[in-house]
Amino acid sequence: MMAFRLDFVRRWSIAALGIAALSWCSVAGGSFIVIDGFDDGGRTNGADPLDIAWYRTVNTGSLDVFYDSGAMNSNVLRFTPNLTFVAAVGVLPTTFSLDNVGDYIELSFDFRYLSTPGSQTSGLRWGIYNDASTPATADDTSSADPNSLAYNHASKNDFGYYFNLSTGTGSTAHQLWRESGGTGSITAGTDRFQIGGNETTLPKVANTAVHSGFLRITKTAAGVNLKAGVDNTTYFDQETTSTVYTSFNGIAFGNAANNQVIYFDNVRVEAVPEPGMLLPALLALAGLVYYAVGRKSR
Repeated sequence: MMAFRLDFVRRWSIAALGIAALSWCSVAGGSFIVIDGFDDGGRTNGADPLDIAWYRTVNTGSLDVFYDSGAMNSNVLRFTPNLTFVAAVGVLPTTFSLDNVGDYIELSFDFRYLSTPGSQTSGLRWGIYNDASTPATADDTSSADPNSLAYNHASKNDFGYYFNLSTGTGSTAHQLWRESGGTGSITAGTDRFQIGGNETTLPKVANTAVHSGFLRITKTAAGVNLKAGVDNTTYFDQETTSTVYTSFNGIAFGNAANNQVIYFDNVRVEAVPEPGMLLPALLALAGLVYYAVGRKSR
């Protein structure tokens, strides 16, 4: 009887250690659902693991993969707008929902301007979106003007959140926005609401060096928290509880008021495992470990 009890305790102790290890790995960091370095030379969902498809959201300018022999020294997504307030959109492989407090989704990437960016409070924007059941599948062909009544790209009605970075040497007004979808190009239009006030003290991007950007959306008890910044510096750490969005399947880069070429690279989207899905997996793991240890001891 004593031997049975010791064996029971030993097997469940090992199972508990396995659960703790998996739980720690899950809590310590999320899983990357996108890692796009454009190594395959294209902007489709090609041969690179975890890359995605990218589309031009307005029928003007160009969007292609290009080798930057300069500061980035790698393939990049080259965004060449010839109009202000247009965008490029990337389609995530699945819809990710922030169902539990602490769940988050984060976009991070490297970028640089080909030439010195102009002085604009609305210089560069990046966001995380839901496509409202109309996913982008091609470049826009409807209109060269996103404010035209003829403009009708699939991304027009996307809703989500974006960060606005000021550029150049003029005034500073970094901002966070919620976009409801319906007017203009994604990351633009009048379908938006500013979250918090302007940030006027932190650096703008005013050169052609390589910089990094990020935006993280985290589920809170009352809404979502938005954290965004540049070059590992947090510019905003702001909760919003009004008209909360918690389901996302797209990302976007917008040129805002700067009509200049921008290179993007090392685009990553990270999402935490959902705790509601994690518990059954942990219990199943415990049972398997218990069974396996028991078989080995016999």
